[in-house]
Amino acid sequence: EKVLKDPNHCSYFVVSLPEELPVQEAIELSEGIKKILGVSPVHLFNRLVSPSAEALMTPVTEKYLQDFQKYVRKMSEQELQLAKKLKVDSEVKYIPQIYSIDPWSIVQAMSEKLAEVLKR
Repeated sequence: EKVLKDPNHCSYFVVSLPEELPVQEAIELSEGIKKILGVSPVHLFNRLVSPSAEALMTPVTEKYLQDFQKYVRKMSEQELQLAKKLKVDSEVKYIPQIYSIDPWSIVQAMSEKLAEVLKR
Protein backbone atom coordinates (compact mmCIF):
# COMPACT_ATOMS: atom_id res chain seq x y z
CA GLU A 1 0.00 0.00 0.00
CA LYS A 2 2.88 2.36 0.75
CA VAL A 3 4.20 2.00 -2.80
CA LEU A 4 0.72 2.61 -4.28
CA LYS A 5 0.51 5.93 -2.43
CA ASP A 6 4.05 7.08 -3.24
CA PRO A 7 4.03 9.43 -6.28
CA ASN A 8 7.71 8.62 -6.90
CA HIS A 9 6.78 4.99 -7.59
CA CYS A 10 3.22 5.01 -8.84
CA SER A 11 1.00 7.24 -10.99
CA TYR A 12 -2.64 6.87 -11.90
CA PHE A 13 -4.26 7.79 -15.19
CA VAL A 14 -7.95 7.52 -15.94
CA VAL A 15 -8.70 7.44 -19.67
CA SER A 16 -12.08 8.59 -20.90
CA LEU A 17 -13.82 9.27 -24.16
CA PRO A 18 -15.51 12.68 -24.39
CA GLU A 19 -19.00 11.28 -23.87
CA GLU A 20 -21.39 11.58 -20.93
CA LEU A 21 -21.29 7.99 -19.59
CA PRO A 22 -17.52 7.45 -19.89
CA VAL A 23 -16.91 10.82 -18.18
CA GLN A 24 -19.26 9.91 -15.32
CA GLU A 25 -17.51 6.55 -14.92
CA ALA A 26 -14.11 8.29 -14.97
CA ILE A 27 -15.25 10.65 -12.23
CA GLU A 28 -16.46 7.74 -10.11
CA LEU A 29 -13.20 5.82 -10.64
CA SER A 30 -11.15 8.90 -9.76
CA GLU A 31 -13.15 9.44 -6.59
CA GLY A 32 -12.53 5.80 -5.64
CA ILE A 33 -8.78 6.09 -6.23
CA LYS A 34 -8.67 9.30 -4.21
CA LYS A 35 -10.75 7.82 -1.38
CA ILE A 36 -8.76 4.58 -1.12
CA LEU A 37 -5.26 5.86 -1.87
CA GLY A 38 -5.48 9.58 -1.23
CA VAL A 39 -4.08 10.27 -4.70
CA SER A 40 -5.74 12.26 -7.49
CA PRO A 41 -5.26 10.59 -10.87
CA VAL A 42 -4.59 12.47 -14.09
CA HIS A 43 -7.44 12.26 -16.59
CA LEU A 44 -6.64 11.52 -20.21
CA PHE A 45 -9.47 12.80 -22.38
CA ASN A 46 -9.12 10.63 -25.49
CA ARG A 47 -10.31 11.13 -29.08
CA LEU A 48 -11.25 14.78 -28.86
CA VAL A 49 -12.60 16.41 -31.96
CA SER A 50 -10.25 19.34 -32.24
CA PRO A 51 -11.04 21.33 -35.36
CA SER A 52 -9.17 24.47 -36.22
CA ALA A 53 -11.02 27.75 -35.88
CA GLU A 54 -10.47 28.25 -39.60
CA ALA A 55 -12.27 24.99 -40.42
CA LEU A 56 -15.25 26.02 -38.33
CA MET A 57 -15.45 29.63 -39.49
CA THR A 58 -14.68 29.33 -43.20
CA PRO A 59 -17.84 30.28 -45.07
CA VAL A 60 -19.22 27.40 -47.11
CA THR A 61 -22.17 27.36 -49.46
CA GLU A 62 -22.86 23.64 -49.65
CA LYS A 63 -25.53 22.57 -47.17
CA TYR A 64 -23.75 19.33 -46.24
CA LEU A 65 -20.62 21.31 -45.29
CA GLN A 66 -22.68 23.79 -43.28
CA ASP A 67 -24.32 20.86 -41.47
CA PHE A 68 -20.91 19.31 -40.84
CA GLN A 69 -19.53 22.56 -39.41
CA LYS A 70 -22.56 22.83 -37.15
CA TYR A 71 -22.11 19.22 -36.00
CA VAL A 72 -18.41 19.69 -35.25
CA ARG A 73 -19.11 22.94 -33.35
CA LYS A 74 -21.73 21.13 -31.27
CA MET A 75 -19.35 18.23 -30.54
CA SER A 76 -16.59 20.66 -29.51
CA GLU A 77 -18.95 22.50 -27.16
CA GLN A 78 -20.11 19.23 -25.58
CA GLU A 79 -16.52 18.11 -25.11
CA LEU A 80 -15.66 21.39 -23.38
CA GLN A 81 -18.58 20.97 -20.97
CA LEU A 82 -17.54 17.39 -20.19
CA ALA A 83 -13.92 18.44 -19.69
CA LYS A 84 -15.09 20.99 -17.11
CA LYS A 85 -16.71 18.15 -15.14
CA LEU A 86 -13.40 16.28 -15.07
CA LYS A 87 -11.38 19.33 -14.02
CA VAL A 88 -13.22 19.68 -10.71
CA ASP A 89 -10.43 18.11 -8.67
CA SER A 90 -7.88 16.64 -11.04
CA GLU A 91 -5.56 17.44 -13.89
CA VAL A 92 -6.85 16.78 -17.40
CA LYS A 93 -4.71 16.06 -20.45
CA TYR A 94 -6.13 15.99 -23.96
CA ILE A 95 -5.53 13.47 -26.74
CA PRO A 96 -7.04 14.45 -30.12
CA GLN A 97 -8.86 12.16 -32.49
CA ILE A 98 -6.32 10.82 -34.99
CA TYR A 99 -7.61 10.35 -38.51
CA SER A 100 -5.99 7.74 -40.70
CA ILE A 101 -6.80 4.50 -42.45
CA ASP A 102 -3.35 3.14 -41.63
CA PRO A 103 -3.40 1.53 -38.15
CA TRP A 104 0.37 1.86 -37.72
CA SER A 105 0.28 5.59 -38.38
CA ILE A 106 -2.45 5.86 -35.72
CA VAL A 107 -0.26 3.96 -33.25
CA GLN A 108 2.73 6.16 -34.09
CA ALA A 109 0.76 9.40 -33.78
CA MET A 110 -0.87 8.25 -30.54
CA SER A 111 2.46 7.27 -28.97
CA GLU A 112 3.98 10.64 -29.94
CA LYS A 113 0.99 12.53 -28.53
CA LEU A 114 1.02 10.51 -25.29
CA ALA A 115 4.75 11.14 -24.85
CA GLU A 116 4.16 14.87 -25.35
CA VAL A 117 1.16 15.03 -23.00
CA LEU A 118 2.67 12.92 -20.24
CA LYS A 119 5.95 14.82 -19.97
CA ARG A 120 6.39 16.03 -16.42
